[in-house]
Amino acid sequence: MARGAISADECFVGYVPPTGIVSSPSRSICVDEVARWVRACRDRSIVGCTYQSMEEEGPKAVRLSPHALGFDGLRWHIRAYCHERMIFRDFAIGRLGIQIVEEGDSHVDPREDVGWTTLVEVVLVPHPKLGRLQREAVARDYGMSSDRHVLTCQKAMLFYTLRHLNLESLSVSERAAEQHVIVENVEQVKRWMEEDRAGIQGL
Repeated sequence: MARGAISADECFVGYVPPTGIVSSPSRSICVDEVARWVRACRDRSIVGCTYQSMEEEGPKAVRLSPHALGFDGLRWHIRAYCHERMIFRDFAIGRLGIQIVEEGDSHVDPREDVGWTTLVEVVLVPHPKLGRLQREAVARDYGMSSDRHVLTCQKAMLFYTLRHLNLESLSVSERAAEQHVIVENVEQVKRWMEEDRAGIQGL
C-alpha cells in the first residue's frame, strides 16, 4: 500500500499504521531494450554492443553471448560470455547499447558459466564485540540458529549480496554498534569473489 501497488480496499489488513519506505534512485531502462536482451538469451544470439565501464573513460565495443538476467536490488544486469575477454561476467543493462544482434550464432553453453550455476554459502555471525544480550537480539533479527545464519547465493551474485548487507569489504569494524554482523568464512568468500572477477570457473 505504501508503494501504491494496492489500494486500501484491496488490503486484508484491518488497520494500517503510517508507513515509511526507504527511497532509492529510479534506474529506468528501456522496455524494448530489455525485450531484445531476453530474446537474445532465448535464441542464443551474439549481441554486438557498446559498454561503458566505470574503469574506462569511454564506451568499448564488445560482443556478448547473454544467457541470464540478474537483479542486484537497484539495477538489472545481463549475465553473458564476453568474447573479447573470453570470460563470463555481468553487465549493467543501463550501460549497454545494442548495435547488432547476430541471430542464433552463439555456440556458448550457459552451463559452462560455473559462476552462475554454483551456489555458495556466506556464514553470518554477530559481531564479536557485542554483549550477550546484544548478540541474542541480533540472532533473532537475522533468524540465526546457534548464532549463525547461512546465506546461500549464486557465486556470480556474491558481491551484490554482501553489498546489500554493507559487508562487501569483508572488514570487521571496531564499532560493533554500527556493524551488527560479520562474515565468518571470510577467506572462502574472498576467494570466490576473486575467482568470479577473474572469470575462473572452479570452486
